[in-house]
Amino acid sequence: MAIVKLKSELVDGGRIIFVGGIDCASDMAFSLSIHQTDDEEHKPLQELLTLPGTEIMMAVALGLTIHPNGEVALDVAGSRGELNQQECSSILRDEVWSCSLPHNAAGRQFN
Repeated sequence: MAIVKLKSELVDGGRIIFVGGIDCASDMAFSLSIHQTDDEEHKPLQELLTLPGTEIMMAVALGLTIHPNGEVALDVAGSRGELNQQECSSILRDEVWSCSLPHNAAGRQFN
C-alpha cells in the first residue's frame, strides 16, 4: 500500500503537497477526500497528513510543477490556490462540518 510506504519514509519528517482539483474547491469537498475511511474505519490520508514533523502544503489547483530546487508552482487558473494555515488546520481537524444547519427566512432550522 502506497500510504504505508509514505508513512515509513516520513518517520523523520518531510513535506507533503496535497493538491485537490477543481472538484475540491470548497473546504467540505477537501475534507471529504481527506477523511475517507477504509474497511477498518481508519482515515489513511488524514493520518498521513497529520504525522508529527511533517510539513503540509494544501492547495486547490489545476496542476503543479515541482522544480529541481524544491520550489512548487501551482497552476491556479481561477482556482483557490494554496490554502492558508487556518484553512488547512480546520480541514485536517474536520471542523468544516461543525457549522449549524441553515435557517429559513422565518428563523426555523432546516433538517
